[in-house]
Amino acid sequence: AAGGLHTIGLRSDGTCVSVGNNANNQCEVSRWNHITAIAAGNFHTVGLKEDGRVVAVGHNGYGQCNVSEWTDIIAISAGRNHTIALDRTGRVFAAGDNTYGQCSVMDFTDIKTSGI
Repeated sequence: AAGGLHTIGLRSDGTCVSVGNNANNQCEVSRWNHITAIAAGNFHTVGLKEDGRVVAVGHNGYGQCNVSEWTDIIAISAGRNHTIALDRTGRVFAAGDNTYGQCSVMDFTDIKTSGI
C-alpha cells in the first residue's frame, strides 16, 4: 500500500513491514499480526485483522484512525485524511475529514467489495 510518503507491505504470515517517512508514526506496523489487508492514507495506515476488526496508526488530526470499534469488516480503504470500511452486510463506515463530503456514506447500502 502506498501512502503520501510511506509504503506498507503485507507479508504472507499476516505481519506488516514499512518504509518511508514516519513523522506521524504511520510506519509503526511491525507489531501488527493476523492482518489480511492494508491501506495507506496520506499520513496514516490502516489494517484489517482476520477477525474483522480494524487497526490504524499515524496522524489522527481528523479522526481517520478512530476505527477500533468497527467489527465484521471485510474491506478497507484509506484516503488522504479519511478511512472507509465495508462490513459483511454491505454497510459502509467512514472516519476522518469530511470537508468535501467524503465520509457522508450513511446512504451506502448493499455495496460490494469492488466498490471500495
